[in-house]
Amino acid sequence: MCFYVDMSVSNLKITTNKISDWEEFIYSEHKLPLIVKEYQEYHFFSDMIIVPVIFSDDISFAESQSVKQMIQSRVTSEFKDSFLIAHSMKSFSYENNVMQQSMKSGSFVLDLSNSFSGEFLVDCHTKSFSIPFDLLPGRIVDQLKIKKLEHHPLYYTIESLLRSMSASDELHNISHKVAAIVNLLSIDDFLEKKNFIHDIEIYLRKKMINGEKINLDIVARDFCMSRRKIQYVFSENSTNYIKVINKIRMELIKYKKQ
Repeated sequence: MCFYVDMSVSNLKITTNKISDWEEFIYSEHKLPLIVKEYQEYHFFSDMIIVPVIFSDDISFAESQSVKQMIQSRVTSEFKDSFLIAHSMKSFSYENNVMQQSMKSGSFVLDLSNSFSGEFLVDCHTKSFSIPFDLLPGRIVDQLKIKKLEHHPLYYTIESLLRSMSASDELHNISHKVAAIVNLLSIDDFLEKKNFIHDIEIYLRKKMINGEKINLDIVARDFCMSRRKIQYVFSENSTNYIKVINKIRMELIKYKKQ
């Protein structure tokens, strides 16, 4: 499913030191049923801008700066089941009954159909938007519920887009980037491990036949992944970079002898 941008809408903003105002604002305008827990009311502060994305009534982009806080979701039937795709510029940790994660900064996905709790360990700066399940292929929904976003083969492309977004950007730029992320997440054949490792083997074989320089860092760069991520892809397929290289080398030697 592809999305296109063709009209403009207005932004919404709140600057408040009242938890109740913040909770009501993100619930009604960002469709996030979140509550702040275990926090002193008089210490609270948040500045948030919400940009309704113009290709879908169900998606809005939000950028916020807030004091450190602990948050908790409350599952509700009022909104569509959704994922929250977010990037935190500072330390954040969360957990639900499926997984837990802690990061200094980075992008992550939260299943809003499943209760979770999270904590910003320091004053935070976040960028986020929610994606209803029905905008993604069913297989992708199932994968995102049980796997961290960083395990997605296109994680660094998605993170780069999300990190580069700002509520002060032109509306069409925000909407195009949100649409790009939704479309990238919708490419379900990237999650087919055997197909993906096959693509890497084809790439390596071509490089070796042409006598081009190749190493793990180059593979990671050309597939828009970190070195650690590309190693994870190999391990998920019960192999590693050296084994694949040796396999291809033996195939080429055998071919030359024929």
